[in-house]
Amino acid sequence: MAVLDPAEEVEIRIANPIPDDPNHATIAAYQFGVPTIADRAVLSILSGLIERPVFETLRTKHQLGYVVFGYATLHQNIAEVQVLVQGFRKDPDAVDLLIESTMQNITQILANVKPAEIETRKQSMITSYIQKPTSMSGEAGKFWGPIWDETLCFHKKELVVKYLQSDKFVNNEPLLKMWKKIAEPSKDRKKVIVKLFGKYDGEKEALTADRGANKVVKLIDSSSVQKQMKDEKYWPTDVVCEDASV
Repeated sequence: MAVLDPAEEVEIRIANPIPDDPNHATIAAYQFGVPTIADRAVLSILSGLIERPVFETLRTKHQLGYVVFGYATLHQNIAEVQVLVQGFRKDPDAVDLLIESTMQNITQILANVKPAEIETRKQSMITSYIQKPTSMSGEAGKFWGPIWDETLCFHKKELVVKYLQSDKFVNNEPLLKMWKKIAEPSKDRKKVIVKLFGKYDGEKEALTADRGANKVVKLIDSSSVQKQMKDEKYWPTDVVCEDASV
């Protein structure tokens, strides 16, 4: 299944289907694109670095909700950063603004990451990747995963480890480069955000609000989505499985 490659910011605005539930949910996905082996390694280190500042800013400082996550992941074959907030303190439009400011603040955090911390995280990742399966199901899963997703990249972990052990990733430059492409506001940034509105006084107005230059989706049945997305492009479904250490 292909992943949407939006030409502009796409915003999905829907009502909480649970009757009289005041809880909102906001999920923002910032896309990087099809990752190389090097990108996969950097993405994994990046995920560990952003989890805590996202939680501390949105959950601890702003008290937005009881569920707050921020991490880097793969959506099918596309690398992206996702931020999830669930709660009733602020509506999704307000949460969206706070997510944006948090993303920009993390740029400075990554700019201050020391080589020693990167090396520690790299070694931890290498250790976890070189561990051999301890069960038959684990051994089978090593091969079944690439068969199931049709990537056939059976030696992906070995390639990631080889890259991490090379001299290609010794400071924060790869992290900052990836993060700025993902998070820095620009005409080329790829963002898809889902806003689920709970029951509150301004719910009806919010659900019908005009969002300017953003593409807004308010009906999510298959025919409506197909009609609204008919001119959009989709990311290629290929997977890069090449040695990045040379």
